[in-house]
Amino acid sequence: MEHRDAYSSSFGFTSLAGLSSRRRWYFISIITGIIFLSMTRQQHYIKFSFQSAPHISRVEESSYTKSEIPGTVTTGPDYDLIQKLPFQKIGCAAGGEYPILMQKNGMINWVCENEGERKVTLIMLYVFNKYASESNTLMLDIGANTGYYGLLAAKFGHKVIQFDLQPECLKILRNSVLANGFADQVITVASGVSDTYAIISVPETGCDGRFPASAHERGQLNFSTSATLRPLNDFLTMRENEAIILMKIDTEGNEKRVLVGSKGFFKAQKVLTAIVEVTPGANFWENNSITKEEVVETLQELVNYGYWIISLWDYSVHRTTESIAKYMESPTFIQTDFVITVDKDLRALIGNQDTLDPNQIKI
Repeated sequence: MEHRDAYSSSFGFTSLAGLSSRRRWYFISIITGIIFLSMTRQQHYIKFSFQSAPHISRVEESSYTKSEIPGTVTTGPDYDLIQKLPFQKIGCAAGGEYPILMQKNGMINWVCENEGERKVTLIMLYVFNKYASESNTLMLDIGANTGYYGLLAAKFGHKVIQFDLQPECLKILRNSVLANGFADQVITVASGVSDTYAIISVPETGCDGRFPASAHERGQLNFSTSATLRPLNDFLTMRENEAIILMKIDTEGNEKRVLVGSKGFFKAQKVLTAIVEVTPGANFWENNSITKEEVVETLQELVNYGYWIISLWDYSVHRTTESIAKYMESPTFIQTDFVITVDKDLRALIGNQDTLDPNQIKI
């Protein structure tokens, strides 16, 4: 009884009886309103807080990330965007064996139906499955857009850092992380990776899968919002026994700058496999003031670090600087993806052959 009186006094409830009827009604209305809002807010979160997948293994704490990553997004769900782009279950990887929840937009059809993206998915599934039983594994999704590949990595239990510049993409990324129950595994960063510190103008609305190439095509390069670009070592620090199992780079013509900004990690072979979208056509490099010679020199440097380069255009394998230079002299593709790897098992599938047989890749 004494405890109840002390509790009531501390919140002023004992003086409630002394209030006028009008003030008492006002006070009770406020309290009732607070309780109602609390209950409806809780229901609102329950509505969109999808259950965590119980099969996801807990991963150990690591030293991968710096104590404070610049631009980390920690906001809750954006319900207006969820209403605009509702969630749907995506199961196009490995015949639906690894379903994830994503918001409806054009990128879902692209990653599920495009032939090039299916080739990329096959390599990713191989890598994610290979390291699924190991703890403390990391995937980087640079140019994440709506985050399909990072979510797929998290589905296998890997830690993920996903980078993007566009505000609406970042909201979609964060929504999907929370909807799939990956908040403890996936870090979303409102920034990009480059060879130097820079600021880039980005559109306030929309999640354009071809930005910034599309902005160059429209001649619209100035927006009201901006984002930062930084070298990778601004975001990561790694111990001797740690590595990035997969780095995905999809930056619409800026791949050379991302690779140079990650050079230290490649030189130390901290990146076991990278999948890099390469676009010699459509003026992607020219619009970003990058020459083909600069791209070739960067690729040759990676070969000198011990990496093999596999072109997913024709599955050709390039182990020497001469080979990759010749391949890039007159490319027959406008855009494709390169697998850049020191992974021993993936290289063992190739052996001494000049091409990779994708039918040998088992998940």
